[in-house]
Formats: sequence, structure tokens, C-alpha cells
Amino acid sequence: MSRIQSRLSTRWGHWVPPIAWMGVIFLLSSRSDYPDLTPGPPDLQNILGHVVEYGVLAFLLARAIDRQTHVRRPHLWAIVIVMLYAASDEWHQRFVPGRHADPLDWVIDVAAASVILSLRHWWRRRQKTPSLHPAPDGSGSRRTAGAARR
Repeated sequence: MSRIQSRLSTRWGHWVPPIAWMGVIFLLSSRSDYPDLTPGPPDLQNILGHVVEYGVLAFLLARAIDRQTHVRRPHLWAIVIVMLYAASDEWHQRFVPGRHADPLDWVIDVAAASVILSLRHWWRRRQKTPSLHPAPDGSGSRRTAGAARR
């Protein structure tokens, strides 16, 4: 692989998963009929579908944005993109026979993305921050002491 191809794949390769997932969401939104995939009421299926679709999208976007080292607050940018894409998805559904735009779906999409991004942010901070509690043997933090024993 040439240096140019390597640089392009490194720089833009991490955008393939979120863009592909956006394509999946678009295709799912274009369908008028859905098979019954989960037990339970249709409203629950609808909510779970939105939570999965936009939770995954938010995670993939944050990961892609995070790899752009010059971008600050990747979670904020990810939620803005999710908000815009979810709004465009609801607008798109207005033109699909048997579908309609529902503002509540947009709220569910944004809420799911917010929860996933909050969990991701919490997890990443937890991984970077050493424990403030000293280890019982005085060798540093408990996290460090536990890792040293392995």
C-alpha cells in the first residue's frame, strides 16, 4: 500500500462504520413492513429498535470523531450529528408509504444516544484516572496494585 493510501485509510477508515450504520438506518426507515422480531407490544419493539439504532450510531460516531486528534469534545459533536440525522430520518419517513414522522421517536433516538455517550465518557474517564485510594500495601493506588499482582 502506498503512503497516500495508508494515510487515507488511517484518516478516513474509522468513518466507514458510522457511515455504513447510517445506511442501515436509512434502509430500515425505507421499509413499510417489519417482521415481528421480539415478543411484546409493538411500541416496545419500536422503542428498542430506536435505542439500538441510535445508541450504536452515537458510539460509532464518537469513536470516529475521537480519532481526529484536533477535535475537542467528541461526545458533543456525536450527539449533534445524531440529532440532525435522527431528524432527517423522521423527515424521510414522511415520504415512505405506511410510515409517518413521530417527534417522540426523535426524542427516543437522542435520549438513547445521550445515555450511550455518557456511559462511554464515564468509562473512558474511569480508565484514564488512577484511583485516589492507596493500596493496602502502600504501593500506590488500588488499581495499580491490582494490576501489578497479575
